[in-house]
Amino acid sequence: MNGPDAPSSAGPVENGGEPEVRRLTIASNELEAELVCGMLRNEGIICTHRITNFAFGSGGELPQSGAGPREVLVHEPNLARARELLDGLSAAGPDV
Repeated sequence: MNGPDAPSSAGPVENGGEPEVRRLTIASNELEAELVCGMLRNEGIICTHRITNFAFGSGGELPQSGAGPREVLVHEPNLARARELLDGLSAAGPDV
């Protein structure tokens, strides 16, 4: 995972009147993305993830199975709090 300093310059995703969705981080795979989203959901932050073309070109094309890097997305108003939580998780180390 690239951590909370991963660029969020992917741009907003329009949701028809809903708050814009911003990239929080890039997870290595779907399992890691689900773990991050689970932690955020436990804190009341709506979270989702999607496959990204972050590694596009390294293997030739996007994997058909959905494996590979995932963008973890949250609503813009929750981005700062989500980053704080992710920082806390990273600071706690791998034993958490």
